[in-house]
Amino acid sequence: MKNAPKISQPREKWRMDYVNICCCILAFVLYLNTLKAGFVYDDRRAILNNPDVTGATQPWYQLLFNDFWGTPLVDSGSHGSYRPMCVLSYKLNHIVGGLKPFGYHLINVLLHCLSTGLVVKLARYILPNGISIIISGLLFASHPIHTEAVAGIVGRADLIACNFYILTILSYIKHVQWRKKCYLRHWMALCGAILSASAAVLCKETAVSALVICIIYDILKGFNIIFKDKHQLRSIGIVAVVTLTIMHLRLSLPGPTKQFSIADNPTARVNSLMTRFYTFLYLPVFNFIMLLYPQTLSFDWGMDAIPRITSFFDSRNFISIAFYAGLCVVIMKCVVRLRKKPSISMSSHKNRKIVRMKRKHQVINKNNNDNKNSEILIDNKNDSNNNNNINNNNNEYNNEYKNNNNNENLMDNNNNNNNENLMDNNNNNNNCENNITWPLSKHNQLLSTETGCSACKNNNSNYHQMSANQTNYNDYNYSMIIPSYDTSHVMNGLEQSEINKYNLNQSISLSPLKKYIRNNNNLVYLMNKDDNNNNNNEFINDNNNNNLYVIDNNNYTSPKSSTLMSKSSKLSALYMTIKAYPINRQKLIDGVKNLSCRISKAAIHNLNNFTNEETNSKLSSSAAILISLTILILPFIPATNVFFYVGFVVAERILYLPSVGYCLLVGLGLGKLINSQKKLEHNVRMRYKSDKRSNAKSIAIVLCIIVMLSAFSFKTMIRNRDWYDEKSLYRSAVNVNPPKALGNLGSIFCSLGRYLEAEKVLKAALKHRPNMADVHYNLGILYQNQLKYENAVQSFQKAIHFRPTLALAYLNLGTSLIALGRCNEAALVLRDGTKLDSSGLRDKTEHENARISSLIQLGGLYTEQGKLQRALAVYREALHTLPSSYPPQEIYHRLGDVFLRLNKWPEAERFHQAALEAEPNHIGAHISYGTILARNSSRSLDAEQYFKRAIRLAPLDSSIHHHYAEFLASIGRHEEACKSRVKAAELSPNNYNLVMAAATSLRWRDRKEDALKWYRQAVNLRPKDALVHSNLGAIFHILGHTELAIQSYKTALNLQPNDATTLNNLKKLKVIEFS
Repeated sequence: MKNAPKISQPREKWRMDYVNICCCILAFVLYLNTLKAGFVYDDRRAILNNPDVTGATQPWYQLLFNDFWGTPLVDSGSHGSYRPMCVLSYKLNHIVGGLKPFGYHLINVLLHCLSTGLVVKLARYILPNGISIIISGLLFASHPIHTEAVAGIVGRADLIACNFYILTILSYIKHVQWRKKCYLRHWMALCGAILSASAAVLCKETAVSALVICIIYDILKGFNIIFKDKHQLRSIGIVAVVTLTIMHLRLSLPGPTKQFSIADNPTARVNSLMTRFYTFLYLPVFNFIMLLYPQTLSFDWGMDAIPRITSFFDSRNFISIAFYAGLCVVIMKCVVRLRKKPSISMSSHKNRKIVRMKRKHQVINKNNNDNKNSEILIDNKNDSNNNNNINNNNNEYNNEYKNNNNNENLMDNNNNNNNENLMDNNNNNNNCENNITWPLSKHNQLLSTETGCSACKNNNSNYHQMSANQTNYNDYNYSMIIPSYDTSHVMNGLEQSEINKYNLNQSISLSPLKKYIRNNNNLVYLMNKDDNNNNNNEFINDNNNNNLYVIDNNNYTSPKSSTLMSKSSKLSALYMTIKAYPINRQKLIDGVKNLSCRISKAAIHNLNNFTNEETNSKLSSSAAILISLTILILPFIPATNVFFYVGFVVAERILYLPSVGYCLLVGLGLGKLINSQKKLEHNVRMRYKSDKRSNAKSIAIVLCIIVMLSAFSFKTMIRNRDWYDEKSLYRSAVNVNPPKALGNLGSIFCSLGRYLEAEKVLKAALKHRPNMADVHYNLGILYQNQLKYENAVQSFQKAIHFRPTLALAYLNLGTSLIALGRCNEAALVLRDGTKLDSSGLRDKTEHENARISSLIQLGGLYTEQGKLQRALAVYREALHTLPSSYPPQEIYHRLGDVFLRLNKWPEAERFHQAALEAEPNHIGAHISYGTILARNSSRSLDAEQYFKRAIRLAPLDSSIHHHYAEFLASIGRHEEACKSRVKAAELSPNNYNLVMAAATSLRWRDRKEDALKWYRQAVNLRPKDALVHSNLGAIFHILGHTELAIQSYKTALNLQPNDATTLNNLKKLKVIEFS
């Protein structure tokens, strides 16, 4: 016997691989322009200022005990976000490429490409057809809402979590598939799902919902194939226990104890309960609108970017009502459709026994050298004698199924797609590749394997597989589906017009292994005429039209109706689906008696291969909608303020994971729309040969989808430019959140030295929101840089008024007061700044550093006032309260200087050595320590080495050259000292002291022409200083420039009358009026 022909595998899988690649390429290309971007917004705090990332001395495992921003979880100022896997990825980036942003952005883009590929893979298991999968993949790759997550490096937490999230679902889908086939590796898939979910939670806390989605998926599969067995319940139970365990472990970690600021989520602090209710009810709707129409995007939606809803009659309330009502209706309809499906429950152990028998049968066939494989006869009871061709192996195999006749699992998927339903009225599509469907044919005589097919006069011996075309009559119609491999020769037996004249979807599909279907589950017995009398409950006889009807869940239709359907789906491994419709009773009985088809066991095996795992795992439309909605909703629930208030109003990057469900929904809907239009066009062409209008509609739909994807892609590339640097980012949000955007933009202008623009922008921000302490502080820094200390004092005082815990404002206010000579006020302000408590602050490190800086500034003030003991006490206080994040070398150095002034040389030397040990490149410590060593002539060479080392560290620092000149002068090397003083003056030509020192040194070295240059420079710096004019006159006098000398002397006398030195010099010039 010839081997049974092999059923070709569907090619959709390979097409989807190409789709996956194309979607990933699109995702990479769209985000190429982010690779040159820098660190923006939260990236600085999460990476640049995060000790877990940049800390060279801190052990890497410390990140396991810190939050996402590097603050210990037990600290009162901790944010509470525990994402060690994401921080570890930053750490690896820093090890490989340092703080170059290119590597960080590249990893983000690659993660987005991987997410896109996984979305396409997930869509292949959930969505019904290739068009839906393509749309979902392209939409996810190009959606502009993903820009913040991909272009902003902080969004990596969402990217990694999304990848593990989808891997969790895919692993569980494999677990369900392999569990049904009794493969032991289904445990590996379940473990993979659990591990992936755990990794996802370590990147983003909301990813714990992945396991919940796995449970929902298993339940939805239960709607399609009701396996009410202990194995399914066991899987759901394990996943539920793991979910609760992960949630318990995560909640056991220390949570945030501080409250977010009012500006972050102002609605949470509103006293009105209804205002909070209306606003928080609208925020999820606003997020969904952003997914639908991502035209307006912003890095921050806090403050008043979204006005609060205070009245029930606000139009946004009606949008919320419509949204939630529509969502409930969709969910209810999907659930109702799933619950209405007719099904037969098959016990688990029976089904598994069948699988084991099939494996045993495959082993027997493999070792059997006899090529005459047994065949399974499908025939009427009167044709039972045809079973003689079945051998013992097949009897054992077939009896196993016969023992399970009453427990067959037949489930209606309600999936109106080509992969699930056979010839469904709601989906009359002929382009199905994965469906196991056979055309219908008119047979009025006994067709056996010996006589061949009467329709085509073809005799294919034992392996002729009958094909069938539907035959339609004026007074009745009936149809049958018979398994077949090749049906083209029978299709040629009928004219196409006759085939398509009537509705061809009314059909009965006979199981290749069963001769009956049961009435209580919409199944019909195929029986003899005499048998029908004993089973009247299974048919409704219409004597007028000689038609036979089948009850479909108590639905009744008239004989003229052609829409009564009992949609059903494929049986499990070896069974075909069954449909029951109005048929002619006598023709049915005669047809069943006269039709016979034999299929081999090899054909059954190929039949199983034909219905591949991905096809079997796909969900119905209702189930696909529900699972997509679940992916859209569950990860977003923590951001809805339902269980607890969050520190933001809207955050675009948290929509990265929910957008997976949104893209699946859009792909499903648009795919259905395209397929429906194709079916309509097909029917029109069959009736009217051609219809240009119908074809134009299909083209219009495709063009609209292309335009949408193109617009999204263009918007994504444009939005990426906004994330190139902070200036572009803040400018893009001026129209959305003016106070926050203008305040940050002013700070950027100030740091760039563009003071006029910065002042204008900061004042504009204060017009929108006058109580922003940060903006007042930035404006004070601006005035301080412009030496406008009075204005700076006012701005710092306002900043302290609106935020009394802003330690930096105290520090800079004290500095400005010192510059104004208000030293007593400055001392009080600085002391107040040192007493501030850091509990509950967002950035505790910055606060503590500012507090220590206030102590150092106060100690410096006392030192200048000569209050050395007070200064010593303040520095010691700073040293005792020094946080780990503040470098101690500055305090050591200042303590050494105080001891140096107190002539306590050993203590001074000890503290300067400590400063150098803490920071070998500390310039001030080198100079001070060199000065100490220079006091001992025997150590002058060592002292010189420290001065030279300081010059090497900072060759452009004028103060170092000046101190080196003082050292050289102290050991009698005056020529070198003069050169060093001139070098210092050249580096700082506006420093009066250095200029005068250079001029005096040159004059003593008898370089009067060079000295004249620097004296003139000193006059320009201090034109009202009598001493400068007197010295300049002396140089002119020495050089013989009498007129110029007299003029300089007179100017000096005008500024300082009766100056003895100047009068004496004028007398030497014999000026009469001064004689």
